[in-house]
Amino acid sequence: MVSRIGIGLVGYGFIGRIHAASFSAVPWMYPGAPHPRLVGVVAATAASAERARQEGGYRVATTSLSELLAREDIQAISCCTPNDAHREVLLAAMAAGKHVYCDKPLALDLEQAREIAALAAASRGIYQMTFQYRFVPAIQRARQLVRDGFLGRLFSFRAVYLHAGYTDPMRPMSWRLQYARSGGGAVMDLGVHVIDLLRYLVGEFRAVCATERTMIGRRPAGPGGPLVPVDVDDLLLAQAELDNGAIGTLEFSRLATGAEDDLRL
Repeated sequence: MVSRIGIGLVGYGFIGRIHAASFSAVPWMYPGAPHPRLVGVVAATAASAERARQEGGYRVATTSLSELLAREDIQAISCCTPNDAHREVLLAAMAAGKHVYCDKPLALDLEQAREIAALAAASRGIYQMTFQYRFVPAIQRARQLVRDGFLGRLFSFRAVYLHAGYTDPMRPMSWRLQYARSGGGAVMDLGVHVIDLLRYLVGEFRAVCATERTMIGRRPAGPGGPLVPVDVDDLLLAQAELDNGAIGTLEFSRLATGAEDDLRL
């Protein structure tokens, strides 16, 4: 068994820091598992790369993805970039023979996702997505009960993921509010987790009817800046039918005042 795994982190924003902290915690949480070693980091600017190096203790900090992929002491790439960069990072990492751990969503759209999945199927590495809620003990127990038939026939379901992070109309624009960079709003930020959990627990979707809305249509381009259009959804409501005949509702919102990562199934 490999005792240590060299990690190359691509992207050092909020999610990049979360991944780095989580890798560092593995030896404490899972003593018998291979230990991740934070070898290198790619950031958008030289200044942020140097800050990452100082904070994370990386051997190398750079703005060049190819420099990171060329290192033999890096076996796995953790992709923590904005969504529009996932395709480039993942295709390059797989072509370089690296294992990949990618933050959700996989890609901007279905075409990109299929291209990535096709290369993964033809390659020999280990490729995984950050769907961490699958490993919550309650979810693991729920999956066991469903698979054992303890719950019997499923008639209906309700699933919500609520967040209040965008209720302030003066919160400035970011890549998460731009369709070209994010691929969607609440559905890509929050909904992908709920959709994954439903598929993981009770099966595939047969039909979906959804309504999405952008409730705050303009936000400041930056602190104190002019208002610019928002072209992603703030919330989504859907009715769905699963292959097993169960019907239910889904709700994803980034405008749920008072909520903070409120995920309920």
